[in-house]
Amino acid sequence: MRRASVLATVGRVAPWQSVSRAGAGLLPILVAAWFGRSAATDLYALFTAIFTMTGALIFSCFKDSALIPVLMDLERRRPDAVPRLVGAVGGYALLAAVALAVVMGTAVFVWARACLEPALVPLAGPMAAGFSVGLLALAVRSLLSALLAARFRFVSEAVGVAFGAAVTVGLAAATHRRGGVAALPWATAAGELVAAAFLAAAARRAGVRARLDWRRTPELQRLARLVAAEIGGAAVVRVNPLVDQVMAQALGIVGGGTMLRLSGDLGHAGTSFLGPVFLSILLSHLAEAGAARDHRRFHAVLRRSLVSVGAALGALAILGTVFREPLVRLVYGRGAMDAAALARMAELLPYHLAGMAPLGVAMVLARAHVSLGNSRILIGMGTLNALANLTLNFILVRPLGLAGIALSTSLVSAVVAVVFWVRLRRVAPRATTSAEPATHAAPAPLQESRV
Repeated sequence: MRRASVLATVGRVAPWQSVSRAGAGLLPILVAAWFGRSAATDLYALFTAIFTMTGALIFSCFKDSALIPVLMDLERRRPDAVPRLVGAVGGYALLAAVALAVVMGTAVFVWARACLEPALVPLAGPMAAGFSVGLLALAVRSLLSALLAARFRFVSEAVGVAFGAAVTVGLAAATHRRGGVAALPWATAAGELVAAAFLAAAARRAGVRARLDWRRTPELQRLARLVAAEIGGAAVVRVNPLVDQVMAQALGIVGGGTMLRLSGDLGHAGTSFLGPVFLSILLSHLAEAGAARDHRRFHAVLRRSLVSVGAALGALAILGTVFREPLVRLVYGRGAMDAAALARMAELLPYHLAGMAPLGVAMVLARAHVSLGNSRILIGMGTLNALANLTLNFILVRPLGLAGIALSTSLVSAVVAVVFWVRLRRVAPRATTSAEPATHAAPAPLQESRV
């Protein structure tokens, strides 16, 4: 069956993803208006970084992962084995998610009681519990998103995530006065649960079936090896926001972590929108071309994607830099946020925007590697990312302060994009030069790259 093009699919998905991304982007704006900057908002930013890093151990197994090309490959060769693989992945992942949520929630709570100021300790328990529940919901929702993506059901996935985002914002607005900052993680968890319920119904309508099976089949073992590399790479990269927050706290600027996070959210808005609207669709198309050994289509799609993403994000970064002051005032200039913080965030914004186009290109190239079964590269790339970010933080934070932390992230994105491109040229199959596309060739099982 002929699939709609990447851009045609994006056109159908974009309206719904716009709603979900607007909800995700609206939450920090509302937090800034409701609470301004304080020690409590810095704690919320720190907890967000910690649990986002932990979440990478869960959603890296599914969203934009090797699970999609493996499922497509198995569907071509042994469709009867797909329900068993889906059931095994879901069962093992849910057990891991429960264990991870309990361990991380408890550890963060114990640390907070031992190390935080007495006034902040009452916030630690509710926030840690809310984030832990959110991790469980995230695991289920991410698995269902991947299953729908493998069947090219992107609109259903986008609608469900949009509903979840709307629930998150609505609950946060309804509970923030009584619950304060501690209510925010619970609102996010509720939104994830709603999205997961919607996606479960969509998966059943799409014909997704699961058969619980704890046996370690060859397909499960192959997927485990690929996904382990993705988890390791993603987890290492997710250390960066935590390192940035620790460095910001060390500067001793009241609200420094909050300002760094809010300006970073604004500076990375383009790439955060890029992921769900474009990259998930791109991975499925690249994986399908790879499974069919249609190398010409693989390279054509990849080239168009790199040019489009780089040009669009580069133009957006330039506009954001030129209009940074009115943009910051428009987004954060209401409610409790003070004028000094707005001016400081406007100064930080260009340093974040400098890395937006390189980060977008790196994200495209990462999906290309995953679609080819070259997930093993992600551990090394994640380590490079984290070590470079830590090194540049120490070098740049003394002369530039918070701006040095933002600039180090942008420089690392450029380095990672270059290395991804160099490595891809070594592992990507050459485009077919024959008149007939390689689609008619017999598909070979997806192999792990040994490069």
